[in-house]
Amino acid sequence: MTPTVVTAAILTLAAGAAQAQEVMTPERLWQLRRAAAPVASPTGRDVAFTISEFDVRQNSSRTNLYVLPAEGSAAPRRITDLAAVSAPRWRPDGRRIGFLATQDRETQLWEVTPEGRGLRQVSRVEGGIANFRYSPAGTHVSFTRRVQVDPTTAQVYPDLPSANARLIDTLMYRHWDRWHDGRYSHLFVAEYRDGTLGDPRALMAADARYDTPLAPFGGVEQIDWSPDGTRLAYTAKKVAGVDAAASTNSDIYLYSLATGETMNLTEGNAGYDVEPVFSRDGRYVTWLSME
Repeated sequence: MTPTVVTAAILTLAAGAAQAQEVMTPERLWQLRRAAAPVASPTGRDVAFTISEFDVRQNSSRTNLYVLPAEGSAAPRRITDLAAVSAPRWRPDGRRIGFLATQDRETQLWEVTPEGRGLRQVSRVEGGIANFRYSPAGTHVSFTRRVQVDPTTAQVYPDLPSANARLIDTLMYRHWDRWHDGRYSHLFVAEYRDGTLGDPRALMAADARYDTPLAPFGGVEQIDWSPDGTRLAYTAKKVAGVDAAASTNSDIYLYSLATGETMNLTEGNAGYDVEPVFSRDGRYVTWLSME
């Protein structure tokens, strides 16, 4: 066979293979399931993660929790049958997996065993929660919730319940695609005992006009427990109004559960400080910083 004939044959086979391949389209893309939020068990033997499925015709989606052996010896198994699951975290003893689930427009902490048994709702916090973490010993749970600090238009003018205008007299009144609704993300801690949460303790003043994690992109990576479970490090930019809009000077704060006192670890740094992480012995805190 001459080189010309060989080349022609290869091109013909390649063209046929390309035609046999399914073309990626928007419709095909939405048929694909999407895995996210993988987290290893305390023993390292299993991995919990979420899978999202989409129904274009119904304009809906479902996200549930799955568990997979870390060495890949078995197929993933679904262990929840809910609508909107996110942020899985193993309990420190490995006997249960905590996660956030949204029902009736509220997101709360739920738990289930790795085998998919004993599904239960753990938190019942008004307005829902986000960014939860178990303490290393499993005796406490930290989380954030949005607290109404600034009044809404309806609260200022209760005689105008149908008004859709916004009263804006300072910054920041909008972050990217979201209007500021007068609520701020505050950090809380509650005692935890095998599926039961105690009364939440606020780590910030009720009228604090700042967020942790930082809006709009910060997440649970901006909050960390000390190894002994006695302290919490978190990120915040404790300024408001025009100062908040102009400043990038966020700081790392250390809260003591024993004393209720808060210390600014980065007061001398005028730059951007985020994502604190305790060392294994609890003697140091590291973080990302921009001068």
